[in-house]
Amino acid sequence: MKWFWIKLSVRARLAGLLALVVIGPVTAILLLEPGTKQEFGAYLGVYLAVSITLWWPAAGLIGRLVVLDDLARINRVCRALREGSRPELLELPNESDEEHELLELQRNINFMVRSVAGRESSLRDHLKENVRERSRLWELSIRDALTSLYNRRYFDRKLREVVEEASASGERACLMVIDVDNFKLVNDTYGHQTGDRLLASLGATIQASVRQERDIACRYGGDEFVVIFRQAEPAAAVEAARRVRSRYLAEWTGETSLSMGLAPLTPDHAHNPGQIAEGWLAAADQAVYKAKELGGDRLALNDQDGLRAVSL
Repeated sequence: MKWFWIKLSVRARLAGLLALVVIGPVTAILLLEPGTKQEFGAYLGVYLAVSITLWWPAAGLIGRLVVLDDLARINRVCRALREGSRPELLELPNESDEEHELLELQRNINFMVRSVAGRESSLRDHLKENVRERSRLWELSIRDALTSLYNRRYFDRKLREVVEEASASGERACLMVIDVDNFKLVNDTYGHQTGDRLLASLGATIQASVRQERDIACRYGGDEFVVIFRQAEPAAAVEAARRVRSRYLAEWTGETSLSMGLAPLTPDHAHNPGQIAEGWLAAADQAVYKAKELGGDRLALNDQDGLRAVSL
């Protein structure tokens, strides 16, 4: 019965209802067989009076039976689409070759819902791919291509961030600069490809020797590397330096070694974070120069007690 009513066109529905509303009562009056014109007129007057009284409710009922229910279903779907949610498809009978305009409209609404859903799914996939691509490009922009460590641009930004974090929390931090002794000799003797392999290997060694989720290892440039030890005392940074040195010497025996300089972060509320970061890096640089002056293959510490070598 449901599909039969949906398949009926608006004209057919209206014709059927008019037949019930108009022809039906007149037929009923005739079946009563009024004996006189006065009786027929009385019946007709009652019919007209009832019709006039009920014409507005009847109009609403007829409108609902003819089109209003279908329009309400269509509007629910359109409203859901406008609000950004995915509506349920309209329930319709199997498609036939000839269908009335209202049924065709509902099929078109269903087609539109499927089309919008498909495009939304495609758009979500594209957005996810764009997010992944942006993430990949961002990762490439902050990584050194040879060693896969963070690059200098990332280091400059993180150095200031760590200064700000330490100033706010009062936690300790340390900065270590690592320089390869006699690196030029390796390039001159064995070629730049060997030098690149050495740097890549050293980058992997440094990364494996520090805390993965907390410390920040970067290639500063050339054969110089830096490590920011967040929330770390100098003793912990010294232990990391020992690991780096022992692993490096185990793989690269010969003319090269490592000079390392370490500087803890000194709280200084009289200067801005940028100035503090510059001074912190300068202190670590002084320490690595001291290590080289002492012959290399060692760690020098630059803290409030001054510059001095630390036994490894």
